[in-house]
Amino acid sequence: MKKENLKETNCGNTEICCTICDAEIDVDNGDVVGYFGISEVSFCVWCLSSIREMVYHYFPDQDEE
Repeated sequence: MKKENLKETNCGNTEICCTICDAEIDVDNGDVVGYFGISEVSFCVWCLSSIREMVYHYFPDQDEE
């Protein structure tokens, strides 16, 4: 994400924050930054693992990769 596109958030004025919980993002620790279509999103490792668990719960027949 470009710093000029960042909004003011709870985790700092120029920091990238988790889209769900507003935690500070650190991509070196496994956090993810990307896009859903044209919407910029970022997920901390906790929220990302929760999303994965929810998908596995609702789609148990899918192979884990």
